[in-house]
Amino acid sequence: MGESAARAGMVNMNHSKDIERRRNRRFPVDARCWIERESVTLLGTVTNISIGGLFIRTPVTIALGSQVDLNVTLPTGLLAASGHVVWTAAPDLTSGCLGLGIRFDKVLSGKRRLDHIVSDDH
Repeated sequence: MGESAARAGMVNMNHSKDIERRRNRRFPVDARCWIERESVTLLGTVTNISIGGLFIRTPVTIALGSQVDLNVTLPTGLLAASGHVVWTAAPDLTSGCLGLGIRFDKVLSGKRRLDHIVSDDH
């Protein structure tokens, strides 16, 4: 995808290449998430998570590269993190929701909760 398309926040059609580049194993989860960007707050659903980031279904998209603050209600408690949008997904055929791949820049609270979710022991 070209740089101008990336800046416009267009869908990354090379999703399979993104999966190959992932460094961390993903774990399925069904968790509410509030995404804050500038003065806008969005509600979405996290469908998978890793030690390095997460995938969230949202009603609207956010441009690639955008910085975001996240508050995720995990089964083990609240996770607060900052991160940035690394890819976007086309609308889900069932729900019509868009998707965002977020890479964590910093876990602000709930690191132990995240570690528990992504451990092989859970």
